[in-house]
Amino acid sequence: MSNDLPGAADLIVTAWKNYRRHLTTYLEFAAWYLVLAVVQWGVILAARGTDGFWSWADVMLLGSLPVAVAGAFATAALIDNVRRSLDDEAAPVADSFRAAWPRLLPFVAVSLLVFLAFLGGFLLLVVGMLVFLVLYRFSSYAVVVDGTSPLAALGASRRLSSGRFWPVAWRLLAVSAYFGVLANLVGALIFAAAGTALGDAGLFFGSVRDWSAASGVHLLALTVIPTLASVLVLPLMTAADLAFWKSLKSAR
Repeated sequence: MSNDLPGAADLIVTAWKNYRRHLTTYLEFAAWYLVLAVVQWGVILAARGTDGFWSWADVMLLGSLPVAVAGAFATAALIDNVRRSLDDEAAPVADSFRAAWPRLLPFVAVSLLVFLAFLGGFLLLVVGMLVFLVLYRFSSYAVVVDGTSPLAALGASRRLSSGRFWPVAWRLLAVSAYFGVLANLVGALIFAAAGTALGDAGLFFGSVRDWSAASGVHLLALTVIPTLASVLVLPLMTAADLAFWKSLKSAR
């Protein structure tokens, strides 16, 4: 049955083709994430100006929680948008946000459940982490695309790897490694460009990466640039995941 599944290279090629066709749309999503990164920067600045651990923690919690929820909303909308584009449907960004709105709470809930499962895997060391990452990789897609409840989504995702765990696992690991390296490379290049603009190409590769000692401008770069690198690659990873998820469902 695993021979019927697309290889990691096929998934990567599919993701790149979709990315090129809809680059303008994904840049629009990137702008949403960058706005949230700037807001998070403001939260960090506010927290850094407080006295005492609990005051710092209160500001970080109260400020970061809405940013995290808004980020989850954008991610759910992106999943919907990428799914539409892979299916050759019209995919305006506004339509995807409207479609994602009723799925937001289930999406947040399933994300928390996956995190708890991952935490349980962490306690079982690397093998446990790998198992849970593979078993529940597709649960958020089941929530956003199929409208499945969080608990049912976990079961649906788990069943997709039943009897073919390792063929699924190595494809997920290969694709994740490819796009993970790409995101880090993009981030390093942007950091180098930002440092060059400020007079030192290596500025953001040394002690300045400690946010507590960074100036406001440096802190802005340290907050925004990793977000930018991640969101530029996120549509690629999402497209590869959705293409694989669709093939797993059809090959059951």
